Amino acid sequence: MILFCLSRNRRISHTMMNTMEINGYRAVIAYDPDIEMFRGEFTGLNGGADFYAKDIEVQKNEGALSLNVFLDITMSIKNLLALKPVTTPSF
Repeated sequence: MILFCLSRNRRISHTMMNTMEINGYRAVIAYDPDIEMFRGEFTGLNGGADFYAKDIEVQKNEGALSLNVFLDITMSIKNLLALKPVTTPSF
């Protein structure tokens, strides 16, 4: 969402961002007027997980799905790395 304020005959634009907590993780939410949807992106993760929706209720559900996919993939990678034997090259 873009907000405009008048100040001494100057127009100043500010981008308004909100946060939402989903399953204990914080996400930054912003409205994207180009696609007319809300976009959310989790912060504090070691990778990217974003999500889109037309309204806030759907945003919560899409955020939970996106977070679950991210966490599942992260756990799968950790498990694969833990199971992979370390080998040294032979010359």
